[in-house]
Amino acid sequence: MEENLISFGSPEEQLATVNQAIYNILVGGQSYQIGSRRLTRADLALLQDMQSKLQAQIAAGKNQAAYLRIR
Repeated sequence: MEENLISFGSPEEQLATVNQAIYNILVGGQSYQIGSRRLTRADLALLQDMQSKLQAQIAAGKNQAAYLRIR
């Protein structure tokens, strides 16, 4: 079954965005509150899963590109 994903740039750009989101959680916490306003960031486990999939996708693309250059 095909996943319904919204693409927002190249895999490398997506990975950079995911890495920044992970960094924001690690540095600033999963959620915080200022007065009556509360911010909850994306789920860390979900972001880490996305990071892993994007890294694999990028590696597979590089491997395929290297194979095409050799032929």
